Amino acid sequence: MGKSDKMQVLLDLVTQVAPSRSTILISGESGTGKELIAKAIHSASTRADKAFVPVKYWIDPGGSPGVSLFGHVKGAFTSAVASKKGLFEVADQGTIFFDEIATISPETQAKLLRVIQEREFMRLGGTEQLKVDVRIVAASNVELLTLVREDASAKTCTIV
Repeated sequence: MGKSDKMQVLLDLVTQVAPSRSTILISGESGTGKELIAKAIHSASTRADKAFVPVKYWIDPGGSPGVSLFGHVKGAFTSAVASKKGLFEVADQGTIFFDEIATISPETQAKLLRVIQEREFMRLGGTEQLKVDVRIVAASNVELLTLVREDASAKTCTIV
């Protein structure tokens, strides 16, 4: 990945955090390799033989946030002719990587918070709580704490 002293410090940090189950936030400017670091964390973890699922967009086709993440049951909406797993189910036992986490809607933030805290969710149109065991790694090209401070008038804010 790199041989500079700064890169070696970063790779040492990857080695330290990889074995944990903790949710991780990677911050840095666009183009600095945040997804490469996320993949390195996954590859050095006990989940390395399971899926690494990158999520790079926050609005599903048709404009419904969360369908790709949580899936849906047959009949949940007009074109839902069969049930479909969401990306959380695909990533079960592995790692899900959220790129540009700062761009998600408040509605999706609330749903993500439940999965982060409880490790469970419902498919769109479903009634059954589904449990997942996923490592969550997120990235942002903006400092989230700065966004929170700048929007001090917000009633709620989620930092992942």
